Amino acid sequence: MAKHLSDNLLWSGKNFVIYKFLSEILEKFSEKFGSISDFLD
Repeated sequence: MAKHLSDNLLWSGKNFVIYKFLSEILEKFSEKFGSISDFLD
Protein backbone atom coordinates (compact mmCIF):
# COMPACT_ATOMS: atom_id res chain seq x y z
CA MET A 1 0.00 0.00 0.00
CA ALA A 2 2.70 2.48 0.96
CA LYS A 3 4.67 1.51 -2.15
CA HIS A 4 1.63 2.17 -4.32
CA LEU A 5 1.05 5.53 -2.64
CA SER A 6 4.65 6.62 -3.16
CA ASP A 7 4.45 5.57 -6.81
CA ASN A 8 1.34 7.73 -7.21
CA LEU A 9 3.09 10.69 -5.58
CA LEU A 10 6.08 10.21 -7.84
CA TRP A 11 3.80 10.03 -10.88
CA SER A 12 1.87 13.18 -9.96
CA GLY A 13 5.18 14.89 -9.23
CA LYS A 14 6.38 14.03 -12.73
CA ASN A 15 3.12 15.29 -14.20
CA PHE A 16 3.50 18.52 -12.24
CA VAL A 17 7.03 19.02 -13.58
CA ILE A 18 5.82 18.36 -17.13
CA TYR A 19 2.91 20.76 -16.61
CA LYS A 20 5.21 23.49 -15.29
CA PHE A 21 7.58 22.91 -18.19
CA LEU A 22 4.79 23.15 -20.77
CA SER A 23 3.28 26.25 -19.18
CA GLU A 24 6.66 27.98 -19.26
CA ILE A 25 7.04 27.11 -22.94
CA LEU A 26 3.54 28.45 -23.60
CA GLU A 27 4.43 31.63 -21.74
CA LYS A 28 7.56 32.19 -23.84
CA PHE A 29 5.61 31.35 -26.98
CA SER A 30 2.86 33.83 -26.13
CA GLU A 31 5.44 36.52 -25.37
CA LYS A 32 6.88 36.05 -28.86
CA PHE A 33 3.65 35.71 -30.80
CA GLY A 34 1.21 37.67 -28.69
CA SER A 35 -1.34 35.95 -26.51
CA ILE A 36 -2.59 32.49 -27.46
CA SER A 37 -6.15 33.76 -27.84
CA ASP A 38 -5.01 36.33 -30.40
CA PHE A 39 -3.14 33.58 -32.20
CA LEU A 40 -6.25 31.39 -32.33
CA ASP A 41 -8.73 34.07 -33.40
